[in-house]
Amino acid sequence: MKYSVEISIRGQSDISQAFGYIAVSSPGNAIKWLAGLNERIESLETFPRRYGQAREQDHLGGDYRQLVYKSHRIVYLVDEASKTVGVVCVRHAAMRTLGEPETEAF
Repeated sequence: MKYSVEISIRGQSDISQAFGYIAVSSPGNAIKWLAGLNERIESLETFPRRYGQAREQDHLGGDYRQLVYKSHRIVYLVDEASKTVGVVCVRHAAMRTLGEPETEAF
């Protein structure tokens, strides 16, 4: 059975920011990155639980999953009742975990 995939406003903003960052130095690569990212997100229509749990679940609770695409993590939740996959955010792998408290610098 196929799931409906929805991208949150935050997820859309994350994608737009990452695309803009890449496009500054390489517009062609930004277009390829975006096409590949969208393809990976669309792949969540089938078997979305095939990817591992995201580290966000430790801070936010719930069954967050992640799909890694190049240097970014697509963080999403699966709602079995409505057969919906909600993309919560798209984060660069080097970024702090969503919901994790900031640590003080020495």
